[in-house]
Amino acid sequence: MARATVPLRGPCYLALWNEVFLPVKPEQFPSAFDQNRATAALGKRFSDHLRVEAGYMLQTVWQRNGRVREDNHAVVFALTSTMPFFRGR
Repeated sequence: MARATVPLRGPCYLALWNEVFLPVKPEQFPSAFDQNRATAALGKRFSDHLRVEAGYMLQTVWQRNGRVREDNHAVVFALTSTMPFFRGR
C-alpha cells in the first residue's frame, strides 16, 4: 500500500492511496495482479488521536479466468484512533 497525505486548510487533508494485491503460490493466475484498490478521501483531524476520512474507492478485480475484469465503485468511511488502550505506569 502506498499512501500520500496532502494538507489542506486547518485540520483538513486529502488522503490518496493505492493497494496492489498479488496472487500467492500455488494459485495459478494469468495476470500479474489479483486486485487493485485506488482511493481518494477527504479527512479531518479532530485531535492528536482521532481522525475521520470519507472518500471514493475504485476496486479492480481480475477474475480467475483472466478474461473478465470487474470494476467496483465504493464510498469509504474510516475512523482512526491512536488512543492508547492502557496508560503507562
